[in-house]
Amino acid sequence: MSAKVEPNLPMLVVFVLLSEDYGWRKPRAAEYLAAASALDTETQGCLFIDDLRRNVTDAESTGMLGIQYRPGLEPHITNVLMTTKTEGES
Repeated sequence: MSAKVEPNLPMLVVFVLLSEDYGWRKPRAAEYLAAASALDTETQGCLFIDDLRRNVTDAESTGMLGIQYRPGLEPHITNVLMTTKTEGES
């Protein structure tokens, strides 16, 4: 399995994994753990965004930071990414 770089996202985002690209069915913790493994990181280093609360809750149960997406939330997501990146550089 490989992760793909998403060139249209801010440089704060390193990789984007889309479940449909891998045939994964959410919510299943094994898929979230596999995603972190594909990125060679711990789940605590991952941000999971989905529009369904049950998927976000399951990702959070693996240690990922989760955000339930809804239109207009982009500024908040950018803020979370910037804050997370800054904390990781400390």
